[in-house]
Amino acid sequence: MSEFGITEENVEVEGNGKQVSRIRALLAIANHEGTSDHEREAARAKAEALAAKYGVDMARADDEDIDIKEYEVTRSPFADQAASLIYWVAEAIGCRAIIVPGVGVTVIGYTADVRRGDVLSTALGLAMNSQASRVAGPDSVVRGWMEGFIREAARRLREAEKRARERADQDMLAERKAKLDEIFSQEFPFVTKGRAGMTGGGYWDGAAAGRTADIGQDRMGGQRTGIGG
Repeated sequence: MSEFGITEENVEVEGNGKQVSRIRALLAIANHEGTSDHEREAARAKAEALAAKYGVDMARADDEDIDIKEYEVTRSPFADQAASLIYWVAEAIGCRAIIVPGVGVTVIGYTADVRRGDVLSTALGLAMNSQASRVAGPDSVVRGWMEGFIREAARRLREAEKRARERADQDMLAERKAKLDEIFSQEFPFVTKGRAGMTGGGYWDGAAAGRTADIGQDRMGGQRTGIGG
């Protein structure tokens, strides 16, 4: 549905191709219409865990490059939710992000984290769009449903990140975070970290969908993605 949509791009994958291929294979299983609910959940959970491990592995490999990725958000009744999804996914996996209302989202982070944030937010966006198109009610109810979906999907990602990071060098992770925070403050000196409101009719139904959402296969890489329709 273009009114919810996240534009798909076919971009060549960079980075750890073998690990990314494994993640994509699991996501393909999770998205296949013939996959049972049990197999779908197992594949989804494994894909999330591998995506989190990918970030930790790249950190251990001294991935010191920091990238900035910009997402354009076009005008639509659900533009705020499209931007919010990108923001919360990026923050959940250790990136920093800002939303410029009516313009888009800027994500800054280590290269591997920005890359996997891109594939995760796009895939979750496609899942959210597909399910939101079947939500009955006015736009306010659909927006509430999407907000619930976003909050729960981001919570799952944070939990996967936490589990993966528990086995890593905490001093190394703290140093990387401090470096990223410093660069973010230099690039965006007037931005303070805030909380996005998540309310509205349909919220709890969306939260339930977010808890079991499949993270669909897409790309890993690229520099700009259009959001909205």
